[in-house]
Amino acid sequence: MDRASYAACRGRRNAASERFGLWISFYPFDQEAYLKIVAHWLQSFGCARDEIVRAERDALNWALERGSRSGRVAWQFARDWAGRQLAVPDRQRRPRSAPSTSPTTARKRSRNVA
Repeated sequence: MDRASYAACRGRRNAASERFGLWISFYPFDQEAYLKIVAHWLQSFGCARDEIVRAERDALNWALERGSRSGRVAWQFARDWAGRQLAVPDRQRRPRSAPSTSPTTARKRSRNVA
């Protein structure tokens, strides 16, 4: 879809919402709901209950850093946190602030820099 078509579709959609007064809003979750969603995703990634409890503070900090408590942010945190835990052989929690010198991390960092 080219820019003109996209703009036309967007204009029609906005006109319909203004005409009929329909708006769909997605409100942020409260802290309890956000933590339940994080726990669900961590459990789906194979984390044990004690690991999920241990991850709560990190999950709240993650949401604070991103300025949002949404399902998408919860999923992103859970994926990142579970991946970090599985990367450590004895499944000990690695501090998020600890610098990593692995080639994989270096590649990820270099892709994020634009």
